[in-house]
Amino acid sequence: MEVQIMHEYAVIGRKMAISYAVAVMIYSLMSLYMLIPVTPQLLDLLMPLNKSRPYKYLFDVDYGFDREVYYYPVLLHSYLTTVLTMSVMIITDTSYMSLAQHACSLFAAIGYCIYIIYFQKTPESTFFFSQILYRK
Repeated sequence: MEVQIMHEYAVIGRKMAISYAVAVMIYSLMSLYMLIPVTPQLLDLLMPLNKSRPYKYLFDVDYGFDREVYYYPVLLHSYLTTVLTMSVMIITDTSYMSLAQHACSLFAAIGYCIYIIYFQKTPESTFFFSQILYRK
């Protein structure tokens, strides 16, 4: 029964972790944030101006070279670091949720064992526990 209790909590923790990861990665504002650099290029295609729009970047970082010449490699680096950073945050949060669910399952299993010991006394268990208590 204790294993079943722990399994139920593990299933709950797994559902929570998956739903959290999906919500953060897909439904968060990260995807909108990652569209900021490509907005000027899309606007140049849809509504061109007489002059080109300036490039936008996710992060203001000095790479030591001309960022406009290497715009797409810098953009790729920004996208990768954003996704990796979000992945590390999700992994940390889901690990914490899993540990909390595991602790709750252990307490539930211990609570079940205490309930069985206290409320369901049988002659065999009474004899067994009396042997433990009086053994020195």
